[in-house]
This record gives sequence, structure tokens and C-alpha cells, in this order.
Amino acid sequence: MGVGPATGWYVEVAAPGVRVGGGIYEASGAHLARLREAMAEERTGKVLQRILRDLERGGFEVAGERLKTVPRGYDKEHPRIELLKMKTVLGMRSYGFEPFVHTAELLDRVREDWRRLRPLVTWVADAIAE
Repeated sequence: MGVGPATGWYVEVAAPGVRVGGGIYEASGAHLARLREAMAEERTGKVLQRILRDLERGGFEVAGERLKTVPRGYDKEHPRIELLKMKTVLGMRSYGFEPFVHTAELLDRVREDWRRLRPLVTWVADAIAE
């Protein structure tokens, strides 16, 4: 379910099992520039840090494509340099083949995970909005 360019929630059922996630899975050009500006800005960058920390504490994995070097135009000493290296930002939870994935409980878990991912998806959508 998308809310912006390459931004939204997803559920994947595949050979490795069930995975639930949300965030931005592709950003380039102007969207990536706006994403990084929001990461670099003191107030919005700290909000993102808190959102990601809360997701990790809640059992989500924070993942995404990352640069190996500092993005052009940013200081390597920036307090959120590790965020700035991210080209995509995803919160994900894998359920594998837990017994509940074959029951109606899976739908409840997906809904709850998507509710918990809403702050991240909303943050990204606001950051890349034109």
C-alpha cells in the first residue's frame, strides 16, 4: 500500500516465509535529496532517529541500501552521518513459517505491524513531498 513514490507498507509471502515492512524502498534524484535534507535537519533528523530506535526496540529490523562513503555535500562528522548514508529506509519484521501464518492471526499481526510502522512511513512521505 503506497503513500508516495516508492513509499508505503508491504507484506511479502515467499519461500523464506512471511515478512512485513514499511518505509521507502527506492529514492533517487530530488526525492533522495529531500530525504537527506530532512535527515540532516536537527528537528526532523532527531524525530527519525527516535522512530527507528522505537521500531528496533519493538522487534523490527531497520534496513536499507547504504552508501559506503559520506554523501556528497555532507560533513563526515555530522551527528546523523549514518542516517545520511542511507538511500532507502525500511522497518521490517520476519515471521518465517510461524504456526500463525496459516491462520487469521496473521492479518491481525500485519495490521499491528503496519500501525507501528506508520510513524516511519509518514515521516518519509512528509520528507519527500514536493
